[in-house]
Amino acid sequence: MAYEQLRMSRSLSLLELALSFLLVCIFASLFLQRVLIMTVAAEDRYLELAINQIRAELMIWSAEKLIDQKYAEIATYAGANPVDIAFQPPANYAGAVADVDEVNMAPGSWVFETDTGRLVYRVSNTDYFHNETGGLPLVRLDFELGYEDRDHDGRYSPGRDVPRQLLVKVMDRYSWNY
Repeated sequence: MAYEQLRMSRSLSLLELALSFLLVCIFASLFLQRVLIMTVAAEDRYLELAINQIRAELMIWSAEKLIDQKYAEIATYAGANPVDIAFQPPANYAGAVADVDEVNMAPGSWVFETDTGRLVYRVSNTDYFHNETGGLPLVRLDFELGYEDRDHDGRYSPGRDVPRQLLVKVMDRYSWNY
């Protein structure tokens, strides 16, 4: 009992204090590194989820048009902004612009590029994102017309070929490094 009273009454030595501080710093840096990696993984999953949601909603929209036998309506929207016609915009949708400019586009936002007819996402965690084109940290989605090629010429011919759906195609090959 006397030993514990003596031990409790003395203060920490400088060595004990320095080691305690060092351990707290190491654990804090490991925790912050894990949090950063989790935010990158969350953005990766968000992008996958958003692309799959867009695909699913366009499939539903196309199925509704096929049921109503409005084939021509599917074909007319092949280059249009699908956010206006078929589905709820993704989170942080900033609208339509003529040309995507990285400076004007906020990280983590979506825009529709009217010049190319593509939906574009600007990546937030650029240090962990690799685009195989080596360009801007963007992911571009193109919307192509899926059709039944009745005349077998490899291109859509109005009146002969039958439109079936709007397809979502990811234009940029990308990877996450985390």
